[in-house]
Amino acid sequence: MGSKQNIIVMNGKHYDALTGREVGVSSKKTQSNVRAVDGIVSPKVRQPFHIRKVHKHVEKAKTLMRGGVKKPETHKAAVHKQQSHPEVMHATHNPSREYRAGHIKKSGLVSKFGTVSSSTSFAKKFASIDVQPEPEEAPPLPVNLAHHPVLAKTARRSGVNSALDNAESHRQPRAKNKNKLRHRVARKLHLRPKTINVLSTALAVLLIAGFFGYQNKSNIAMRVAMTRSGVHGKLPGYRPSGFALSGPIEYKSGQITLNFRSNTDSRRFKITQESSGLTNEALQSSLAEDGKDPLVLQKGGKTIYIYDGSDASWVVSGVKYEVDGNSSLNSSQLLNIADSL
Repeated sequence: MGSKQNIIVMNGKHYDALTGREVGVSSKKTQSNVRAVDGIVSPKVRQPFHIRKVHKHVEKAKTLMRGGVKKPETHKAAVHKQQSHPEVMHATHNPSREYRAGHIKKSGLVSKFGTVSSSTSFAKKFASIDVQPEPEEAPPLPVNLAHHPVLAKTARRSGVNSALDNAESHRQPRAKNKNKLRHRVARKLHLRPKTINVLSTALAVLLIAGFFGYQNKSNIAMRVAMTRSGVHGKLPGYRPSGFALSGPIEYKSGQITLNFRSNTDSRRFKITQESSGLTNEALQSSLAEDGKDPLVLQKGGKTIYIYDGSDASWVVSGVKYEVDGNSSLNSSQLLNIADSL
């Protein structure tokens, strides 16, 4: 059984599809197995299936040989060629375009289109300007700043600037930061700064309270004595020079005693305040019965009885007051004490 030969046509030549060798086509039977590679099939030829399958493989693109290709001509080269060869310019000459270009209206003011005509020429003109003389300096007029708020504001601003220039406060020594000192104390005492703030505030309050308490110690003690004794007692507003309240205020039921002592020597006296129903006449009679001849004096609506040189006694609003002791006080001092109670 003979083998069937398949022919492929490529570039006008016939090749065996199996061996790839060039063969010649001599008979119609052989030509019936021929198929063009480019896909064009003759109407009289029927391609086999395996030939159609072969033509599905795409051939890779081939790079052109740059050495055989002429370099394209640039615009500059074309212009140079036209200038160097006038016959080229003559070959492309268009008479109708030249005629149309020559009859287009052009402005004579544009130097591009030729020389400017004399009818449209412009003449340069120069004009001199007189220089005014420098004005004479006029004397300044007196200005009332009260009626010129702008000038007043300028004056104030200049005053502020002058004060800032002469300021010396920035040269003073820098004040110490108390917060740093507080933090150092807190670290040494192993306490928090907030605790130090609370303690310092409480200490300040206690000091202030203690100061006022010391100043009013006598008044507080007198209030306590009045409550305990039931006597409406008083502290004398006048104190003889060199004498001060000595010791605590003594009190018992119906009686309060204040002791005073000299700051320089051993002199002393006491003021006794006790509840009593005596009148001035009864008090005078009582003193006379005790063998005392009192000196009767008036001071501030009060009747004061002075006896034994430096002792005194009087009655006011149901309270009997008595001053006695080795004080060597004179009549004027005794009257001042009685008037202040």
